[in-house]
Amino acid sequence: MKVNVISEQGFCFGVNRSLRIVKEALNNPDTPKPIYILGVIIHNKFVNKAFEENGIILLSENNLERIKFLSKRNIGTVILTAHGVSPKIYDLLNLNNYYYIDATCPAVKYVQDSIIKYLTLDYEVIYIGNKGHVEVEAVLDISKLVHLVESLEDIKSLEISNQKIYIQNQTTLSLFDLKPIVDALVLKFPNAIREKGICQATTKRQMALQKEIKGQLCLVVGDKNSSNSNKLKKIGQQFMQTYLIESIEGIQLKWLDNVDEITVTSGASTPKAITNEVINFLKKYNKKDFKDWNLKSYVTSKDII
Repeated sequence: MKVNVISEQGFCFGVNRSLRIVKEALNNPDTPKPIYILGVIIHNKFVNKAFEENGIILLSENNLERIKFLSKRNIGTVILTAHGVSPKIYDLLNLNNYYYIDATCPAVKYVQDSIIKYLTLDYEVIYIGNKGHVEVEAVLDISKLVHLVESLEDIKSLEISNQKIYIQNQTTLSLFDLKPIVDALVLKFPNAIREKGICQATTKRQMALQKEIKGQLCLVVGDKNSSNSNKLKKIGQQFMQTYLIESIEGIQLKWLDNVDEITVTSGASTPKAITNEVINFLKKYNKKDFKDWNLKSYVTSKDII
C-alpha cells in the first residue's frame, strides 16, 4: 500500500523539551527522589506509562487535588507539565520550599504571562479554549476576570462593561476553528487587543496536512485526549474519511478495503516509534496475505524514553 507521510508531524519543541527535562531529572542522581509530575507531562498514555514504569508518580490533573496532595509532602522533586499551572501552584510550591522543575511549554508560558500582564493593567481577558483542558484550567485559575469562550454561541451571552479587553487563546487550537470566533469577538468588542497564541508547531502541522493530504483514507496517530491530535482529525475529515488511532492496535482492517493510498500524520505528543510502527505496517500490508494482518504493537518503554 502506498503511504503518504505528512512532512510536519510528531513531537514539537515544547514536548521534546518537557521529555528531556523529565529524563534528565530521572537520570540525575542529584535530583531528589521520588519524582512527581503534576498531571501528565504530555497527553500521550504511552509516554506516561513509560514514566510510571521508571518510578515516576503522576498526580491528578485537577488543580485542587494537586494542592491537597502537595500540602502533605515536602520530599522529592515536582515537575510541572508542558501545559502549565496556575500562579496558585507556584505560590504553594514556593511557600513550602518544594524543589520543582518547570517544564511548561514556552508558548504556553508566553500566553499566561501576557494574560497576567494585561490583568495588572486593569484589562479583562477573553480566553478562547476548550473547557476541561488542563492548559485552559490553569489559565482560568489566574483570575475571575478571565472569561472563557468555546464557541460562537458563548459570545452571544458574553457581557463585559470594561472597555479594556484583551483576547488570547489556548495554544493547541485549530486556526480554522479559531478565526470565526475571533472575528465575532472583534465585531462585538472592536476596541479589544488581540494577540495570537497559537503554537507555531501546531499551525505548521495543520497547514501541512491540509496541503499534503491525499489518497482515500487518513490516519492521525495520537492520544484521544490530545487537543492537537483531535484538531488534525477534524482537518482530515474535511477531505476524506479520517480516524484518530493511539497506536497500530487501533487500526481496523476493514478501513483498508478499497484503499490504494493512505495519508498518515501524528500529533505533537506522539512518539516517533509509535507512528513508525503504523507506517511500516501499512507499507507492508497485503490484504491477501494473512501474515501481514498482525496489529500487535511491539513498542516498549525503552523505545519511547
